[in-house]
Amino acid sequence: MSGRVKEVNWFKALCWELHISRIFFFHHNWKAFAYTPWLPDSVYWQWIYLVYRWITFTFFFIYFIWNQISDGGITYIYLTTWSLNLLTLYLFYATLSVTVYYIRLALPIERIKRKPINPPSRCALPSKPYGLCSYRTNTLAWYDIIHWFLFIIGPGISLASMVLFWAAIYRGGPISHWDVAIHLLNGVFSVVEVWVARIPIRVYHALYAVLLGCVYVVFSGIYFSAGGENQQGDPYIYSIIDYGNSPVNATITVMSIVMLFAPAVILFYYANYLLRETILRTLAYKGVFKWLCKEDKTKFDDFKETVNA
Repeated sequence: MSGRVKEVNWFKALCWELHISRIFFFHHNWKAFAYTPWLPDSVYWQWIYLVYRWITFTFFFIYFIWNQISDGGITYIYLTTWSLNLLTLYLFYATLSVTVYYIRLALPIERIKRKPINPPSRCALPSKPYGLCSYRTNTLAWYDIIHWFLFIIGPGISLASMVLFWAAIYRGGPISHWDVAIHLLNGVFSVVEVWVARIPIRVYHALYAVLLGCVYVVFSGIYFSAGGENQQGDPYIYSIIDYGNSPVNATITVMSIVMLFAPAVILFYYANYLLRETILRTLAYKGVFKWLCKEDKTKFDDFKETVNA
């Protein structure tokens, strides 16, 4: 490791991380949306990542189609269906994106030009937080930004719906393969996805989870006001949000879920993201992941100089 700088000033590093520019979808490395960091970015290794993409998409797409055929439109009132649809949409987009990137990597044809990877370490960073990973260092195209946004809301709502189902809705009884796939594996996969890909997560991205929660709460209120019923004929979607018989408890419940639980899910992902990056950069420094060594070591050394300035 380079000995030219002292240890990171973590207070200043935190100021950089919490800078308002982090609310946007700007990033210096477009490869984070094309390849997995756990394998060299070559055609001889990334096919494993491509196969993983197609297997996971096919699995959840089968349940998506089955849900459309078997239960009809009434299932769209449930958060489970919302999470399944958004997760499937994310997997479809991610699989398509990775496939296109792999084809460009594999075929001996002239590839569409992309901006060179532009880590903040190669830019003249100011001594104060001013747009780290902001637009001036951004290398993402519009389709990468869509990929990132779907990554935040798709796996995010899937983990939330899994926890809510087993903690607040499930009341015992037989467990079907549907419950295992849509109320368990979706959440487990969402956490695995944070580790397999290298898509970054920001603290401020919790805002998007809150907004999605608000949309569902407004929908549930409109559905109740219109006299909607669940599949059992009850005048509510879930018993924990029974606006008719327990309006106060229902309001407290939805506000707690939207304002506390939804951000907590993104913060949990953020903690996994930090741990993932720590492990990857440690392996890069030790020379285990040689394909990450140059970029990660240079970026981290120069960032330490900046935050300690």
